[in-house]
Amino acid sequence: MDGILSYLSLLLVGAGGWVATHLIGKPFLACLDLRTEITRCLVLYANIPCSITPKVAPPPRTIEARNKYRELASQLIAIGNTIPFYQVWSLIGMIPKWSELQEAKGNLIGLSNSIGEPNQSLEISRREEHVRRLHRNR
Repeated sequence: MDGILSYLSLLLVGAGGWVATHLIGKPFLACLDLRTEITRCLVLYANIPCSITPKVAPPPRTIEARNKYRELASQLIAIGNTIPFYQVWSLIGMIPKWSELQEAKGNLIGLSNSIGEPNQSLEISRREEHVRRLHRNR
């Protein structure tokens, strides 16, 4: 009988570890990976110039940056939606508040819309700084 109880307790511990790893650990690691990718892209695309006059077609690197910033914004919200008990984790300060995620998403989409556009240098700098500030809070 003791052998069966020890196997059952081992099975319960294993199942609990699997649940904790897959339902809590994986989303947190994905969140950290996404934050790293956002920071990397802010540096990678920081030197895309704003044209003085509108062009017919933006350069390929500008299009790449626009698409990447929009993709990162959607991933940010998707990550926020996949973390179980998001409000609890944000209350204890382990992850950003939902309003901060929304602000970061808005700034990433704003970057996507502004990058490479005429006379948008100040707007781009402001949005990049907002995203950096939100990421430094963690």
